[in-house]
Amino acid sequence: MTVRANASRPVPYRGAGRRAVIYLRTSGLGQVDREGPRVQEADCRRYAAALGMTVVAVLHEAAVTGDADDRPAFADALLAIEDGEADAVVVATRSRLARNLMVQEALLRRAWDLGAEVHEADYGLIPEDDPDDPTRTFVRQMLGAVAQLDKAMTVQRLRKARQQKAARGEKAVGRYKFGQGGKDHAREAVVLADLRARLDAGQTPEQVAFALNALPYDHWRTRSGKPWTPANVKRVASLA
Repeated sequence: MTVRANASRPVPYRGAGRRAVIYLRTSGLGQVDREGPRVQEADCRRYAAALGMTVVAVLHEAAVTGDADDRPAFADALLAIEDGEADAVVVATRSRLARNLMVQEALLRRAWDLGAEVHEADYGLIPEDDPDDPTRTFVRQMLGAVAQLDKAMTVQRLRKARQQKAARGEKAVGRYKFGQGGKDHAREAVVLADLRARLDAGQTPEQVAFALNALPYDHWRTRSGKPWTPANVKRVASLA
């Protein structure tokens, strides 16, 4: 039986009835929404439900780059498999295992050596090596190499963007402090001055937050667009 996770690529699976560990990974590099932990988990849960899998755990490898092979959360997934609590690992995409081809292959091999299946929500079961079908290994490694190249190109683009910003005298790494730079600098500077004046006049952070939230939203909002809170007021005042 096959499931078509991608219309152009039928993928055989044996996932029905499996107990799955969902494995998430986010790195220190700029994350896009598609790879946020909540989105990854939602994709994996939809895939597991479609195949009749039972999710027994969700493990998150936070702030770990795709090159790193030190994976405590993945080790916990393998331990669950070894202890008989799970028999499959589900990831959103194989790049969430690793973008480095060698690391990706090593992690797959560890799971396969324990008799586990590894599935990616985008394409289905990641097939093990088959001596009678060398194309299977070739295709898997080519996809891993594409992920590795994609990461390298992303890093290169980020580096060039930082260099260009630095050449223009702009902040190249991190975000500007509230009211001290960026596209919304002028608006934030006015808000910051008002916030400080209120605190200097003896208002509490709670009173300042209430007052700012009562003013017209378009001009007096926080950078994120969320309402002011006492914690926000104190943080902005201390960082600025």
